[in-house]
Amino acid sequence: MASARRMGSLLRIPRFSLYLATSCVATVGFFAYIATSAFVFQTWYGYSTARYTLVFATNASCMIISTLVFGKIVGRVSEDRLLTVGLAVATVGSAGVLSAALLHAPGWVVWVCLALVTGAQGLVITGSATRTQALGQASPGTAAALAGGLAFGVGGLGTPLAGLLGGTPAAMGGIMLAGLGLGLVLQTVGPRLLVRDR
Repeated sequence: MASARRMGSLLRIPRFSLYLATSCVATVGFFAYIATSAFVFQTWYGYSTARYTLVFATNASCMIISTLVFGKIVGRVSEDRLLTVGLAVATVGSAGVLSAALLHAPGWVVWVCLALVTGAQGLVITGSATRTQALGQASPGTAAALAGGLAFGVGGLGTPLAGLLGGTPAAMGGIMLAGLGLGLVLQTVGPRLLVRDR
């Protein structure tokens, strides 16, 4: 009961809930990549297992680098700005994935676009986590549980959704664009609506 009360208190903070929603929808898009990329590259683009491993390792490295960059510059650039930039770059990268799929571009084009998405995701994950923790500092454990649990719980919907849509490059790109694009809209438009409601 005490945990439920703490969760309720946090969810009644409008900005906290907005960051939470942004993180959830952005994670849906990211999970579509995680769940589908191996099938897409090996089945649709003919990559070997070893070559796909290189794709995944490259993209993971981009995320690690951007997470480190976040830590280096967060004192000079606000967390909100970094989160917004991350969502914007990830949305552009997702649009590139979808466009490349629809135009039947070679696999390396999709690879480059995915590197943009995963690199930007380092800013998105870190930015949303730090903001929810800052707003939930009265109950840090509960804030972390909500942010992590809901983001990965809701984000997991990207996995079956990508499968239901056929596991194609276009399905992967479309779900990524929808999730990350909606996250960008929530991050940029949402705060203005909150201020207007006051």
